[in-house]
Amino acid sequence: MSQTKGRFLLGFTVLFLSLQFLATALAIYGQRIAYFIWDFIGLYGPIVLTIVTFLSIGTFISTYIVILRAEKKRPDISFFIFLMINGLYGFIVSLVALFVLAMWWG
Repeated sequence: MSQTKGRFLLGFTVLFLSLQFLATALAIYGQRIAYFIWDFIGLYGPIVLTIVTFLSIGTFISTYIVILRAEKKRPDISFFIFLMINGLYGFIVSLVALFVLAMWWG
């Protein structure tokens, strides 16, 4: 493996993990974020939770797009692994976030 390819893959891995962490944090802590904004700013909680949930799902989708663009730039088997991890993990976390959102809306 050449040094530039290794550096590219390392930088991409850091970007991938950062986006995954952000999307997961938004999905898991969305309820707390909604309560915080509802208490201190006064926005209606379910609307805030809807926005946070769709931001989380959008971050998972943008991670998928980033992976596809990086794969076009430098094809490698590790990008396929990133796609599988993002797809499976993002699907499960998004389902849980959508379930919580549905319970909030009643």
